[in-house]
Amino acid sequence: MDEFLTELLKTRSPTGMETEAANVIEKYVKPCADSFSRDVLGNRIAVIGSGARKLMYAGHIDEIGFQVSYIDKDGFIFFQQLGGHDNVMISGRSVWILTDKGPVPGVTGKRAVHLMDAKERKEVPETHQIWIDIGARSREEALRMVCIGDPIVYDTRLVELANNACASRAFDDKAGAYSIFEAFRRLSKQKGDLKCQLVCVGTTQEEIGTRGATTSAYAVGADVG
Repeated sequence: MDEFLTELLKTRSPTGMETEAANVIEKYVKPCADSFSRDVLGNRIAVIGSGARKLMYAGHIDEIGFQVSYIDKDGFIFFQQLGGHDNVMISGRSVWILTDKGPVPGVTGKRAVHLMDAKERKEVPETHQIWIDIGARSREEALRMVCIGDPIVYDTRLVELANNACASRAFDDKAGAYSIFEAFRRLSKQKGDLKCQLVCVGTTQEEIGTRGATTSAYAVGADVG
């Protein structure tokens, strides 16, 4: 797999905290751009060419995740969702809590199946019925490791499957973001032939309302996107 895409897929960029992904884009794209900038929402904007018309490529660089919202007396961490999750899939997953002191590993859990009756086993758990165990034995110990408000992402590695297929956390939409920026990099080698100005944007906060895409579309004012 292309090195640029591989690095992008390994970044942890929960919506609203896209810096890791943005730094990879800057590393690969800024050297070939006529200009490279960021706006107040953290969108990364690269430009080549100077034609009268503007063509805009956009792909979002954020991913779904969680945010620490509460820690109980036993040190278990509860959370709110960042973006849309399938609650069936949340329990039993390895996660990283991204703190100011570095990532803290944890595992999601819920009430054990052998403690449920037949009806409860068929129900999808609510978010407040799932927690994260980081190994802390008290609220005080947990608070020395994480803070209320810290973002969380799944700990899922990039896996190569058969027939040149791959699986990864956040393929939506880092594969899309990679595609537009790789097209930008290739076009930069023949920008003298461009009949338009090409503006390529890695957008933020898509998972909670396409916020970066909306603001950057108005800012760029492209003829075609």
